[in-house]
Amino acid sequence: MSSAVAMPTPAVQESPARAPATETGSVPIVPGSGWSRSANVAPGTILELAGPGVHVPAVLEGLRGRDDAPIVVRRASGAPSAPFVVGGETGLLLRDCEHVVVEEIAFIGATRCGIRIENCRSIAVRNVLVARLGPDADADGFEIVDSTGIDLRTVRFDGWQDAGLELRGAREIRGGDLQFTPLVRHRNLTAIRVGADCRDVRFSEFTTRAIPTAVEIGIAADLPHTPDTPEASEPADSLGDGATAPSSGTADRPVASTSPPRAIVLERALLDRPDVALRLLDAVEVDLRRLTIVDSKVVFEIDAKGLEAARFADNLVVWNPGAMRAFAEVVRGDEGLELGGNLWWSAELPAARPLLGDLPGRAATPQRFSPDPRVAPRGHPTAPEAEGFGRPAPERP
Repeated sequence: MSSAVAMPTPAVQESPARAPATETGSVPIVPGSGWSRSANVAPGTILELAGPGVHVPAVLEGLRGRDDAPIVVRRASGAPSAPFVVGGETGLLLRDCEHVVVEEIAFIGATRCGIRIENCRSIAVRNVLVARLGPDADADGFEIVDSTGIDLRTVRFDGWQDAGLELRGAREIRGGDLQFTPLVRHRNLTAIRVGADCRDVRFSEFTTRAIPTAVEIGIAADLPHTPDTPEASEPADSLGDGATAPSSGTADRPVASTSPPRAIVLERALLDRPDVALRLLDAVEVDLRRLTIVDSKVVFEIDAKGLEAARFADNLVVWNPGAMRAFAEVVRGDEGLELGGNLWWSAELPAARPLLGDLPGRAATPQRFSPDPRVAPRGHPTAPEAEGFGRPAPERP
């Protein structure tokens, strides 16, 4: 009687899990398709959004380009118009990325934020529109949070709720050719807000039109402040070689910071018809120069316990009779503001000067109240006697 011999069952060989292929070259993104990325994108890759068409919002996280080979997100070559990224809570979220360029895209109708840059290094945004933000009451056009080395060029902000451009924990920020325009049914409260733990921020050649507060710099005087020491001015997560480790904060639970902003420069700009042109809170080393301020109801609003080394010089302030309510509304702390040479002019002067109150701060240079500078639409004076004040005239080719 024979018996069957049981043969051993061969072990099943499992294929090792394959990592997602790394994208290289030009990667086409068709309208309506998901284009979020989490690493696995090689330096020099171009994500091309085809247009015309509507694209969905995206999150780009952990992308690592190089200085000589950035990762680029842009309109597809040869597309007849810019692609539109429409809706979502945030149109584009860049988190923990470095050496990324975003250009020639419109971000429309996000409920909370058009573009948010969070825990990033070396990001450039160029030729971009952010518009129709809300209805969230805190909706911002653009947020830069806990990030270093951000460059904004030719960005238009059309209709938001809280701030067109909001900075917190932002270091080495540069911006030029920024335009802030209100839309109806949007609050458009503030054009530029530079808040806690910001360092080395410079914006030039920008324009705000009919925004309630054109510029706000500082943190509230009643907040408990982090001591403003050289150590405190360094990024909390610095690795010591110029890099910055990802912050432990998130969009829902940001890292708290109460260090006042330092080394903020605004220059060569037009602030047209704001309610308040410049709102100054606790801040250190604020340089406001070559600004043209037109028909502001109040030029300065100041409430500070620690406004230090702020300077307002070479500026031009003009208004139509009856347009200005006061030179300044000061709750406290204007002794940290120094006035260099500035030109203030209106046809209602000198009769209206007693009605406008005192100029804020301390005048290091006598202020001028004539002549009529004859301001051009772009904000520069055309009267030869006013040369050197306000926004410079465009350079001739």
